[in-house]
Amino acid sequence: MVYDNTKLQLEFSRIEHKYLLLPTIAERLKKYLSRFAEMDIANKKNNNQAYFVKSIYFDSPTLTFAQEKIEGCSDRIKIRVRTYAEDENNTNLFLEIKGKKGERIYKQRERITFLELQSLMRCDLEFLLAKEEDFFKRVWFWFSYYHLSPKVKNSYERISFVDHLVNCKVSFDSELRANAVNAQSFLQKTPLNGMVVMEVKFDKHLPKYLAEMISQNELKRVSVSKYLLSVQAINNKFLTIINN
Repeated sequence: MVYDNTKLQLEFSRIEHKYLLLPTIAERLKKYLSRFAEMDIANKKNNNQAYFVKSIYFDSPTLTFAQEKIEGCSDRIKIRVRTYAEDENNTNLFLEIKGKKGERIYKQRERITFLELQSLMRCDLEFLLAKEEDFFKRVWFWFSYYHLSPKVKNSYERISFVDHLVNCKVSFDSELRANAVNAQSFLQKTPLNGMVVMEVKFDKHLPKYLAEMISQNELKRVSVSKYLLSVQAINNKFLTIINN
């Protein structure tokens, strides 16, 4: 299912808490949230079903961004290209910088074309400097500084609930599949093993109904990264090195 991303927010900053859930618990929480928040527009356009998210992540030769996640660095970034369609050859491609500064997560994104994506995959960066927006200059800097190249791709299905009154969003991500960038199929690796990642995103304070939901279900925050899970799934040698 492809939906119109024309009005997707291009820049934001918020606090993000993550939880790892059994599917049965995730379904129960979705029913609870439907009493207080509305389903995301992307899900509504897909007949209230999950929508598709696919990402290609870039990292240094030594996987610096993955290493920083494992070490728990409070100030870090990720560079990725994201689409909401199974086919990368479409008009809904976004180049993104996602970062963490202390408790807050920020994301900046700009549209790119399929030809520009192909240039990034070849590490051909000239088009970035030809763009007017400062965002692309920052991406060029990170690519050059870290010698970035595509390292892993993943996909998953997402159902989200949004409370516009308090600027809060709760997403349920499932069916995570990962593979190396040169592979055509997502069928080989399933890093979540059937579990669901719940992401709670808010500006300053959790609304009362969310705090009660978390407390009553005894949910414990986890430091989980779909990018890192994907790296772990396809690169066991890297795990051996960094865990020693």
